[in-house]
Amino acid sequence: MPLIRVILVSFLLVTQFPVYGQTSQTTGAPQPSRKELLERDGIVWGSADVWGSPFQENISEDLKLAGLARFWMEAKINFPRFAEVSELDWDKTYLEFMPRVRATKSTYEYYRELQKMCALLKDGHSDVFLPRELAESMNTAPPLRLDLIENRVFVTFVGSKSLADAGVTAGLEVLKIDGVPVREYADKNRRPYTASNSPQHTELKVFAYGLLAGPRDRPVKIEFRRKDGSVFEKQIARAPYKDVAAYPVFEFRKLDGNLAYMAINTFGSDDVQKELVNHLAEIRASDGLVIDVRENDGGSGVMAYNIIAYLTGKNFSTPPWKSREYVATLRAWGTAGGWYEPKPTDWEAKLPETYLKPVVMLIGPRSLSATDVFAETFSRLKRGKTVGEPTGGSTGDPIAFALPGGGSARVSTSTEVGAGGAGIIGKGVLPDVLVPRTARDLLAGKDAALETAVNELKKMIAEKGNH
Repeated sequence: MPLIRVILVSFLLVTQFPVYGQTSQTTGAPQPSRKELLERDGIVWGSADVWGSPFQENISEDLKLAGLARFWMEAKINFPRFAEVSELDWDKTYLEFMPRVRATKSTYEYYRELQKMCALLKDGHSDVFLPRELAESMNTAPPLRLDLIENRVFVTFVGSKSLADAGVTAGLEVLKIDGVPVREYADKNRRPYTASNSPQHTELKVFAYGLLAGPRDRPVKIEFRRKDGSVFEKQIARAPYKDVAAYPVFEFRKLDGNLAYMAINTFGSDDVQKELVNHLAEIRASDGLVIDVRENDGGSGVMAYNIIAYLTGKNFSTPPWKSREYVATLRAWGTAGGWYEPKPTDWEAKLPETYLKPVVMLIGPRSLSATDVFAETFSRLKRGKTVGEPTGGSTGDPIAFALPGGGSARVSTSTEVGAGGAGIIGKGVLPDVLVPRTARDLLAGKDAALETAVNELKKMIAEKGNH
């Protein structure tokens, strides 16, 4: 459970990699020369001139093999969880993918093979990202949010008014995609290319993220089932949509009984902390608070800890983590590799703005990365109860790097101390009160987890008043 210091991004532009000897665009300071970097670090890890080859419809075989080698090497050196996939022989996998990469007929096919290889790591923070040109042309999805509930796939959010006006609404069940039963379609088009640390987050990635993605200019045909059981088929354009509604990063409202509710839907926007500060007086005036992070798939760990700091009257330590450590000479002497384990960071409480009244946190499988750590810290501090479903169970401080043809990848670099024991990676934070989502509740417009959270909050307030 590392301290994630940066916002995770879906892909990395080649221009973000340094070119040696140039001036930094952010600080104006000259960048170290290649010699200076080698003297300081012993190795140069990236070169825009080499790896930043531009996009082509079909890059050369040499570049494909070079990219395969780089991905294999970055994982071999940096990935911290090979023990959790001990059946995977990474060197053998590298050799097995060589002919598969050679056989690809396009850059798109090549990147799909790299995604298959990456999925074998079973890690939610290790990914291969398509070049921008391919992401835009081959991996576009209509603005619909899907969720797997009781082994059925439902539309849970419609981000376009034009789609809603055309009869595509939340609560519709997806039965078939392009004439193929939805589970069969997902097993063929999503599962081989995606994986994560926990079963709940793997299923989320398979069914909720990108299930409807495909060529931008090719509509997707979906068979839906309505609440009344009637079935209809609709052809939906993947793009363009000019009326897409952005999912709110922060929501606040008052609940009955002088309770407050705030949904933090990302740790990837500075607006979250600004909104929290704007509503802090109302929150502090309430008798109890519900914090909802069920839609929050992570971002900045610093932001997550800053918000926890408002909820405790004393300083707290961040969870311990470790990363692989390699010393070449020790290997030559036959000594095994080791681990770098820094001391946990001490975080300061936000005195005198601290909120010490009862709190309940809503969590679920979308609660990932920095949100995993957020929920774990909340539980470890015994600050209140958690309600809902287990969190995603994946963190990792990934390192990002360019690949030939304009794409990129990232590989996890850190893991929990004592991984495989009582940690959250691969399991998630288990809620104090389990409230699984059900199709009946969705179709009835009922948020059972929120109702349970409010009831638990009222109990906590009553118990506090009796002492």
